[in-house]
Amino acid sequence: LMGVRRVVLRGHDDQPTALRALLESARADMLASQMVAAITPVLVGLPDPLARAIEAAFREPQAFRTANDLARAAGLPPRTLSRLLARADLASARSFVRAARVVRAYHGLRTGHARVRDIARQLGYGTPDALVRDTQHSTGLRPTMLIRRVSPDLLVKQVVRRLTVRY
Repeated sequence: LMGVRRVVLRGHDDQPTALRALLESARADMLASQMVAAITPVLVGLPDPLARAIEAAFREPQAFRTANDLARAAGLPPRTLSRLLARADLASARSFVRAARVVRAYHGLRTGHARVRDIARQLGYGTPDALVRDTQHSTGLRPTMLIRRVSPDLLVKQVVRRLTVRY
């Protein structure tokens, strides 16, 4: 089953609500894959465990809430992680975690089925305002403006640009 991430069993998990959620998750995975493909060239100079942890953050953002979660996934002390990113002229670990969550939130908001509050809860934010702050930090726009003005391709470009310029 190389490359297969999910399987739907007929008569078991093919109810309309579950199937819809699975399809939405697959679409979100496509955007995450696009983001990973765009960021991979930037990660070339980083140790493999760190590059894999950053990729994992974009694929499973709900598992990464803090920079420490990223450090733990990379098997690095937080200070070492920060130094490695700084030496590579990349944004902070916190910025990578924020960006990964924002990319997933963007997808959820673009479907039109969920509100900022719902997406914030799904991604483990304490409040919707925290998601709004992260969105502004990662893209320069509030979530509602982001989904109206920015295509998925442009989102990827904007996020990569912000992650590759230290600020």
